[in-house]
Amino acid sequence: MLRVFSSPPPPSPTTPFRRRQSVITLVLGAGFLAVTIVAIRHHPETSERRSLDALLSSARIIDHRTTILGYQRDKFGDGWARSPTADGTWCTTRQHVLREQLDDIKTADTCDVVGGRGLDPYTGKSLTIGSIDIDHIVPLAAAWDLGAAQWSRQERMSFANDRQRNLVVTDSHVNRTKSDKTPEGWMPPSTRQACWYATTYAKVIVAYDLALTKRDANALRDAC
Repeated sequence: MLRVFSSPPPPSPTTPFRRRQSVITLVLGAGFLAVTIVAIRHHPETSERRSLDALLSSARIIDHRTTILGYQRDKFGDGWARSPTADGTWCTTRQHVLREQLDDIKTADTCDVVGGRGLDPYTGKSLTIGSIDIDHIVPLAAAWDLGAAQWSRQERMSFANDRQRNLVVTDSHVNRTKSDKTPEGWMPPSTRQACWYATTYAKVIVAYDLALTKRDANALRDAC
């Protein structure tokens, strides 16, 4: 008679190769000879994980996030900045992002986007033009605590309007749920999108030499 009992051991937060162990105990015959087999399942290393590891090796890691007094949204500029389109029309950063990240856009004038379609980068679901926000992947309030408080006003304005690295179109509800949380406290509801978010978050952190807490770094690793 063969009986199989399976139980997973507690995860190890320091395991570098993203492996999981399953402990299987075989009880053989009436003599109750117990044999324990430890099976290790390796997660294949992806290009995204290699990219993330390289970014994290360049990041400035700190023990924890300290709240820096004085944060206000206008420390990063009075709303969205304006910059010219290819034809010379001055649009807000929000309008630029909608034009760049949505497909089949419809405009009321040169800048104002009133229609379009796209997928939410955090959920993978279709976006509805009437309930979308522009999200800072690294939130402004978090950036303030992690180094931006020491920047000039112009540097903070550039960060807040960085369309190439730190801004995405997302569902309004998702944006409000994310709020000013960092990876330790929030991950995309779609696990398929989590690795993209982790890598993109790390790119912004490294590009602007912002600090990254140990817990955030661990959360990013767990996402890929």
